[in-house]
Amino acid sequence: MTRFAPARRALSALLALLCPLTAGCAAPAVQETPRTPPAATATPQATATPAPSPTPQDTGEAARLFAALDAEAFAAYAQRSGARVRALLADPAAQGLSDAAASWGDPSPEAAQAYAGACAELLERLFEIDRSALGEGGQLAYDVLQRYWEQTVAAASCAMYEEPFAPETGAQVWLPQALRLMRIETQDDAEAYVSLVEDAPRYLAALLELEQARAAEGLFLTEQALSSVLGQIDALLSEDGRAALLT
Repeated sequence: MTRFAPARRALSALLALLCPLTAGCAAPAVQETPRTPPAATATPQATATPAPSPTPQDTGEAARLFAALDAEAFAAYAQRSGARVRALLADPAAQGLSDAAASWGDPSPEAAQAYAGACAELLERLFEIDRSALGEGGQLAYDVLQRYWEQTVAAASCAMYEEPFAPETGAQVWLPQALRLMRIETQDDAEAYVSLVEDAPRYLAALLELEQARAAEGLFLTEQALSSVLGQIDALLSEDGRAALLT
């Protein structure tokens, strides 16, 4: 745990940086002792049903079923977090989607498993659509969705191996960048931005708790990766980094 201490201190400082951006925001307490992640058998693993032979359908029926499933799949993907809805759609309400509870989502392995279960159900419904009745573009989209859902289901049991603070793609990189790139053109945009800033300490604390659990399982960052991540966090905490985050 001595290797983890510098990261814990630096990430706690990052939480403190985000808190003053809105009034009344307080960073959640972070436990010093890592929690052991739930046993692999604690959560049933999502599994996909092998593809059956669908009932033959005409082109119009297959296209209608696929369009409805595709729209439902997009909604399920987008609404994993209010931040994702905002990034994908300028006007979520126009698409029947809501980001009222704007947040960064749930990074826990349990949430990943729940999403994988939803993907497994969508995959079963995909197999009920006659692929051969779709046009060339529809067949390509069918194959993309099938591959994505199959990979999501297969990867759910490996959620603890995903590094939340990877040097090039971790939360210390993408979360500040996502805040910088948010378009604020209306009062609704401003309120969504404030909600996401207020939610950032909770989300980072959840990631830190996950990292502690990973460390307890021997899955912590390498020394080289840890040094890179700490350097990125130090840059955010610098005067220039604070200015960039506030503009």
